[in-house]
Amino acid sequence: MSDWLRGILRDIGANDEVSHAVCLSVVEAVTNVVSYAFAPDTDHEIDLSLDVTPGELVVVIADDGVAFDPLARPAATPAADLASAAIGGLGIALMREFSTRIGYARENDRNLLEMAFAL
Repeated sequence: MSDWLRGILRDIGANDEVSHAVCLSVVEAVTNVVSYAFAPDTDHEIDLSLDVTPGELVVVIADDGVAFDPLARPAATPAADLASAAIGGLGIALMREFSTRIGYARENDRNLLEMAFAL
């Protein structure tokens, strides 16, 4: 998936900063789906679509896992120091930070996460 995504970003002329933001956000989102949305040893689908318009790239990640709205999660609270920092839990914050807009919907028993990035 990452190679495919990087190839598309290269083909549309996205700069390194945008490519990094898109790849990191998409990998975080798909990793969360794979890690948490499905019962073990079950078959499921994750669909990834991209739409490029002048000045914007829109990524939609659709899955048939359990309902989960990442935007309903409270914003991550920064740790006071390194010793008290928890491992993980920053993927949603990264997606919010890197995208210019982000949305979630549950339609026909599927999660739809849409992230837009300025080109």
